[in-house]
Amino acid sequence: MGLLQFRSSVFSDETLKSKVFKGTCLLIELDRQGDSYSDPTLLRSSIKLFHDLKIYTSQFEPSMLETSAAYYRYWAATHVAEDDLASYVEKSYRLIEREMARCDLLSFDRGTKQKLAELLDHNLMANQKQFLLQETDLIGLLRANNATALERLFSMLERKGMGVDVKSAFSKYIVQQGSSIVFDEAREAEMVTRLLAFKQSLDHIWRFSFHNHEQLGHTLRESFETFINQHKKTDSNWGTDNPKPGEMIAKHVDLLLKGGVRALQNRPVEDITGNSSLTDEDAEINKQLDQVLDLFRFVHGKAVFEAFYKNDLARRLLMGRSASDEAEKSMLSRLKSGLYRLDALCIWG
Repeated sequence: MGLLQFRSSVFSDETLKSKVFKGTCLLIELDRQGDSYSDPTLLRSSIKLFHDLKIYTSQFEPSMLETSAAYYRYWAATHVAEDDLASYVEKSYRLIEREMARCDLLSFDRGTKQKLAELLDHNLMANQKQFLLQETDLIGLLRANNATALERLFSMLERKGMGVDVKSAFSKYIVQQGSSIVFDEAREAEMVTRLLAFKQSLDHIWRFSFHNHEQLGHTLRESFETFINQHKKTDSNWGTDNPKPGEMIAKHVDLLLKGGVRALQNRPVEDITGNSSLTDEDAEINKQLDQVLDLFRFVHGKAVFEAFYKNDLARRLLMGRSASDEAEKSMLSRLKSGLYRLDALCIWG
């Protein structure tokens, strides 16, 4: 009875009711701004009172959602104007965390929390789609290998089903960066090592940052296949337009099978030092072969590789320069499998 009388006395007066709701929303605003005048205990008590008076859903929530939407719009507009993409994503991520934590702290209804989340998604993501998907900035994050920022950006975009929209920038980056490696004549000897490192970084971004997104996985493979099979006349291929990756992969395999993992350039010190058994060496060689053959799958014209591989194989065997007979047999077995469809020389019976 006392609560009913209180509700009748206070909330039947439109002016007084407006002041109560505005005051509560102001406390929430102060809390958002980290103001010392904000009093969480007073706020929780106010929210509980609105529940007890049964005016939470019908009267308080609409007022609070309206002021929250205005705050989110202002916040997004301000930070889009001031921040780069990585900073905006980081700050947005933190804002969402704080807003959801406040919902729990103040005992907002589950429905209210969901509505606030939708307002955040609309104002921070959907309304800022052009900013979030600006190709130059996305490629900048990819070039910097900023997997954490990319993961947070993708997670935010996925809240509105927009994660797949990074596809264009992802593809363009892969083709541009991959082409710069393939056609870098000054560092041609490092091509395969650099391609392996590039593929490894792309796989990490796809798995970690893009959450194994199926369409983006297709984009990765298609874009990798595109650049690795590009034709361009250069001095290193004697003015022809024959692609070099097949030849360089064959040379990389020859180096590996002739000198073992120690022969590879630009490998971490911990991978090439220390004592290891022949079994360990064979296992490491096979691991490296698996990685380089993963690259080989993308190459269309396999005849160039086959010609160089057969020539190098014959030379290794004639000169007794194979690092491991088991590794040689393993490589031949791989090449004769249905996966690669190469009629490799059958040396061992």
